[in-house]
Amino acid sequence: MVAPLNDSHGDCRALGQAYSDWALRYIRESKVVFETYSDTAIDWNRKARAAAALEGDQASVQGAHLRIAVEHSRQKAHHRAIEQLRLALALANRRGDVPSQADCHRKIGIEFQALAQHRQALKEHERDLELALKLDDPHAEGRSCRNLGVSYAALKQFGKALKLLQHAERIAMDGQHWDEAALARIEIGEACSRSDQMDAAAASFTGAMELVDAHTLPLSTAQRAALGAGDACLKIGHFVEALHFFDRHLAVAVEQRDPQLEARARVYVSNATYWLQERWGSRPNPNVTRVLFHAESIAAARTGTFAHASQRRSSGRAVAAAGASAGKGECVLSEPEVVRRDDPAELDMEAAESGEGLKTGGVQEGVQN
Repeated sequence: MVAPLNDSHGDCRALGQAYSDWALRYIRESKVVFETYSDTAIDWNRKARAAAALEGDQASVQGAHLRIAVEHSRQKAHHRAIEQLRLALALANRRGDVPSQADCHRKIGIEFQALAQHRQALKEHERDLELALKLDDPHAEGRSCRNLGVSYAALKQFGKALKLLQHAERIAMDGQHWDEAALARIEIGEACSRSDQMDAAAASFTGAMELVDAHTLPLSTAQRAALGAGDACLKIGHFVEALHFFDRHLAVAVEQRDPQLEARARVYVSNATYWLQERWGSRPNPNVTRVLFHAESIAAARTGTFAHASQRRSSGRAVAAAGASAGKGECVLSEPEVVRRDDPAELDMEAAESGEGLKTGGVQEGVQN
């Protein structure tokens, strides 16, 4: 371990950030390595907090609390994250720092969402919205509305949820915050899906995919949009479109180098392929997905390789393969490429931090949020 040049909070903070960055590199590769680096980041941030307190720098103490909360959140220790965020909020209140107050309320709400304590989350997000309106900050207002909409949807108050989420989408589109707009459309799609409005859900997810295609957005956003669009299209019987979106979802899973996500994505592709073959069947054959999943999981474990379909803008090859095998009782995927995982995965920082924590857990900026 490299010792700091001195005990200043700046040097301790720099080391904490370095270990935090290393933790993110391994967040999907190795839980043990990730937690080791993350715990070390927490230790250095505690030292930075102590040094800042000795120097009388309350803003830096507040920042250290926030950074520690981030690490706890990534480790899914949400109660500990809330403790640190409340300490940061107390300092922001004492300093009269309204933007920081709003930020803390929002992040506390996200942690409660990760814990599925949505009534508590509503209180925090309502306070965040009040402060955003006070600051006349449309971007913050949009994020607050989206977070409120997610909690209302979780509580099955879909009317309130959709009004808030649609307002958040308009604000994001007006401000050209494309990822925020895509996330709002994803949340609208999920709310519509849960309230059995499947045509509206498919339209909203497809709109999110249009933003993914038009702009460079985090992989986590592309993954959620593609999966939601595929699921909605499958449920309304648009099997070709479903296969296309599931294929896109598989390509994103491969790019994220997440074997578990990739295995699940392959199941979705196989289901959509089966529906194309057996268009008039009442349900997919469960043996198809079970056997496919089992066989490929064993192959991946033995060889260290993961076969996948390369990303395509249309599902032409897959549909052709499905059509050629129709009536034979087979589940056919387009011919895969093979990717060897010899090098450590480079984590997409935006993808890890996207989602505001509900879907990825924690105070990171961006899915849910």
